[in-house]
Amino acid sequence: MKDARQWFQQGLGARVDALEVAVRTMQSNGPASIDATRQLVRALLAPAEAYGFKDIHAAAQRAASARITELPGAVQTLIGALRKAAARADVPPARVLIVGGKPDFVHRLTGALDSQHREILLADTAEAASAILASQSIAALIVHLALPDTDGRTFLTALREDPRTASIPVLLVARDVSDSVREDSLALKAEGHFETPPDVTRIAAWVAARLRRSHEVVKEARRDSLTGLLNRAAFGNAYQDTVRASEDVQPVSLALIDISLTPADEGPPIDRIPDTILQQIAARFTASLRDTDILARWETAEFVALFPGED
Repeated sequence: MKDARQWFQQGLGARVDALEVAVRTMQSNGPASIDATRQLVRALLAPAEAYGFKDIHAAAQRAASARITELPGAVQTLIGALRKAAARADVPPARVLIVGGKPDFVHRLTGALDSQHREILLADTAEAASAILASQSIAALIVHLALPDTDGRTFLTALREDPRTASIPVLLVARDVSDSVREDSLALKAEGHFETPPDVTRIAAWVAARLRRSHEVVKEARRDSLTGLLNRAAFGNAYQDTVRASEDVQPVSLALIDISLTPADEGPPIDRIPDTILQQIAARFTASLRDTDILARWETAEFVALFPGED
């Protein structure tokens, strides 16, 4: 039951994306899109009630019984409930690494950055920071240029030359933000700089903005823009996570679904399936599969589904 609830909660992002696509296509595609939207909504009723997601269940009930004119607004309310529940999913925290700095500043900054889904790591030296970067995934870096074991510029140069750390957002902190520091900041692709004593509130706002942007980038990279489903790369990650979670105790099944349209009698062959049909198919699949199943768009007209617990 616990695993099923967790799978359902982790899959809420895909349901949000599918509902958003459905809302966008409702007005242009008529009754078929409205029917597909209602199927998506009704598919949430049983699992939301079974797993104790009361807000989702109530919003889904209202959307399921809404009039056609009220349906888009009711679905948007449901999407909001899904987003809130998805935000509470058991996801790893975003790690922010602070390198160098006086203890008082580090203490105040740590307090300002504290968040439920954020982990603050500290390193007094470049060597300690390098060890952390080699072993953990870091979402943002705050680096003092005056480090006890090396110049911060040397540390950042090595950071940018390593493909594993080259894209991490960096904020520089210096005693005096001179023209040379600004030039170095540009050369090292730092996204900002503050003079000491820096304003911890402004730094916290910078970190929050960068983490939001990173989250959106990751989300876009994981979703198929047409259907809102997981894309091929994201499905691969989900497959690995599911297999690891099963630990050879629970079976896992997979289905590859190829879509083709048959022309009418003596009609010309259909080479390309219209986008609107692919969107409706994705919506119907999402509504029809179990809440623990994982669905993705594999290729142009191919979908793939993963069934945890099925032999």
